[in-house]
Amino acid sequence: MSSKRVLYYNEHIGSSQYRLRIRKPRGDVREWWVYDSKTRSIRLANNKRYALSNQNGRLRRGQAIVMKYYKKDDQTVYYDRRQ
Repeated sequence: MSSKRVLYYNEHIGSSQYRLRIRKPRGDVREWWVYDSKTRSIRLANNKRYALSNQNGRLRRGQAIVMKYYKKDDQTVYYDRRQ
């Protein structure tokens, strides 16, 4: 991004989900993400149990991307299905 903004988690919104926000970088652990090639998901760097996912498990117009606890059986966590 040309505006040098980062994605970070902000507040708990219920159902083990955390709302993501965009801001200028501050260097704290809430804005560090890594790609896990084994599960093909994007995870929080300091706590790999959390991954990016759809809000409430459904991808619909107007739904937010949230951070939530990663379960191996959970199909709502983003991954690349082409491989």
